Amino acid sequence: MFEINNLQPICIYDISSASVLIITSMNLLLKLSFCALLKGTF
Repeated sequence: MFEINNLQPICIYDISSASVLIITSMNLLLKLSFCALLKGTF
């Protein structure tokens, strides 16, 4: 019981931090590709 209670918040935190990392990396990729498109067109 004690080990399970200790592990659950850590797992939830890992998932949330991983999703935040994915979202930020996706935003950076979108910005980089958008800048590349602008540089290519102008």
